[in-house]
Amino acid sequence: MLDLDLFEKSIQRERRRRFWSAAWLGALVSGALVAPSIVVVMLYGVQGRSRLMFGLVLAPFAAGALFAVLSSVTRLGGAVLHQFLHPSGGGRDATMERALAPAVSQAEAMAAEGRLDEAIDIFESIRLEHGDSVGTLRAEAELMAAEGEHERARHALHRIRLMGEVSPADELYATHRLIDLYLGPLEDSGRAVVELRRLADRFPGTPDAEGALAELQRRRALRTATSDME
Repeated sequence: MLDLDLFEKSIQRERRRRFWSAAWLGALVSGALVAPSIVVVMLYGVQGRSRLMFGLVLAPFAAGALFAVLSSVTRLGGAVLHQFLHPSGGGRDATMERALAPAVSQAEAMAAEGRLDEAIDIFESIRLEHGDSVGTLRAEAELMAAEGEHERARHALHRIRLMGEVSPADELYATHRLIDLYLGPLEDSGRAVVELRRLADRFPGTPDAEGALAELQRRRALRTATSDME
């Protein structure tokens, strides 16, 4: 089974690493901006030793402003690029999901009443008439998993990843839920390992990838220890 404590520790370790990396970078940038800051305060008439003091105070604020500008430009550029590449995809999917929400709610209500076969028929009808959408597939996967239809849940999660314009967040969700199914009710550790490797490969440098790598390393160590005992 997935070691949740180890997974959480890996996430916390990655967050600490990123914090200290950002702190060191901020300190370096602030140091590099001390001299320009002194020049700026001199232009405003500050002379003598006060120049250094004001320069040291101004440099961190200048570094923070620089990081804020760069972060805003990066986010704006990513949004513009996404809109350029996919000018209407997100809106179309959202509109379809809103239109299908009553049907999904009806399926969930039927499952709650014990009419699971009818709920499954509704999802099949949605798929045949409208195709796949992430929101509908997520709802189907969660409902099927809750009702013990684990193979159907697995199938819905796989369909999410097969969609042409699936977002990284949706892909990450589907992969996590597949790992949960393989390590839990489906009891397929081989496929779980495949999904852990995929998680590490597809999202390098993220806390999720760090946790997946830690779990893979734990499993290798456990196999080695078991082999030595034999």
